Amino acid sequence: MVVVAVVPLGLLFFLSGLIFNFIQALCFLVVGPFPRSTFRILNRVLAELLWTELVWLVDSWAGVKIQVYADSETIKSMGKEHALVMCNHQSDIDWLVGWVLAQVIGSMWFSEYVFLERNWAKDESTLKVAAKYCGYRLSDFPRPFWLALFVEGTRFTQAKLLAAQGYASSAGLPVPRNVLVPRTKGFVSAVNLMRTFVPAIYNMTVAIPKHSPPPTMLRLIKCNVVHVHIKRHLMKDIPDNDEAVAQWCRDAFVANDQLLEKHKADNSFTEQLAQDVGRRTLKPLLVMCFWTILLVAGVIKFIHHFSNFFSSWKGATLSTAVLAVVTLLGILRMAKVFTLAEVSEHNTSKDCWLIIGGKVYDVTKFLEDHPGGDDVLISSTGKDATDDFEDIGHSTSAKTMMEEFYVGDINTSSFPTETKYIPPKQPYYNQDKTSKFIFKTLQFLLPIIILGIAITIHFYSKSSA
Repeated sequence: MVVVAVVPLGLLFFLSGLIFNFIQALCFLVVGPFPRSTFRILNRVLAELLWTELVWLVDSWAGVKIQVYADSETIKSMGKEHALVMCNHQSDIDWLVGWVLAQVIGSMWFSEYVFLERNWAKDESTLKVAAKYCGYRLSDFPRPFWLALFVEGTRFTQAKLLAAQGYASSAGLPVPRNVLVPRTKGFVSAVNLMRTFVPAIYNMTVAIPKHSPPPTMLRLIKCNVVHVHIKRHLMKDIPDNDEAVAQWCRDAFVANDQLLEKHKADNSFTEQLAQDVGRRTLKPLLVMCFWTILLVAGVIKFIHHFSNFFSSWKGATLSTAVLAVVTLLGILRMAKVFTLAEVSEHNTSKDCWLIIGGKVYDVTKFLEDHPGGDDVLISSTGKDATDDFEDIGHSTSAKTMMEEFYVGDINTSSFPTETKYIPPKQPYYNQDKTSKFIFKTLQFLLPIIILGIAITIHFYSKSSA
């Protein structure tokens, strides 16, 4: 049943996305020379026509209720001001929960992005360049927007929690139970960039009730309720010093951790009354109807015009070519095999690869979170680190976590051949001269005896005939 629902929806989203990107590129070329605000208006409408499809999944198809726990002042301010949203990453669809809230309260869809790699060594320069360009773009944005940051850097799992707890313990930080240790550098950069024109920070904590399984895109229909706790902080109350801002972020996540611990006991955020804001709205349904009618009509017309073409030899040739390309892409996606020399080049804090159990792992993103520190991992580069890994005694969850860092396999023949010491041969003295003589005699006589038996049998058979 899940496949029956997911495949058509996935195809619908993919095709509508292609149309959206084409129109978006066309608008950029045509409207680009004009004031940027004109392109922003068009881009907002286009982005909303595309991304509202996902809002419809939650809002209408799955019927998920989003209960917001916040004070009255926060509720009144939502959708009427710019905000930096800091959120935990509890499940696969936390970002989608934020989209539903933004859709309901009327915040802006702007689809203007800075692409990062979740590696501060590479992202720092990207953010500095983007700050000069994006700062004025956001400051003069014509409508309220939310800029969301998942400062944990990755989705919460038990394996990652164990790693975060080890890191926190070794670094002298509070040991978390329900969140990961926040990565504060991106948050500090965002605060410095937006301090002058964003009046508030929304500390958003997402929790799933006990009776609901952790939601994913495929399991969305089984999740009935999502609880969201929002605490509004004025930007002017945030410290000016970078280290103080980082500490403020860490303290906020310590409070979020305690909040989630209490939620596990009470199955609710009890500080404020819950307010349902995930009610069904007409706009997502209309958008889905628009795309469905448009694409179904296009598919019917395509089939009508090209049915004869695909039954001809040209159509068969095209189908074969497409199948060959898909097969080739599948082959190219197979695990890449690296030599030891290639892996050994990745041996720094900015680019760290390890060889464990015949597989190659890019652990660069994990260096900061490794409980034993990054020096332990860097010192294991350029060699087979399997023994080092096994000697530590990593848990099953830690081994499972490694899969997200897997980049390929190692060519074992590229390892240098170990030189073994072979002692010189000593002269052999056999005191039993008789046995040695008998053995050598048999070595000489045995072939002659076998040959003689064969000749005898041959002549005997011949004479009998």
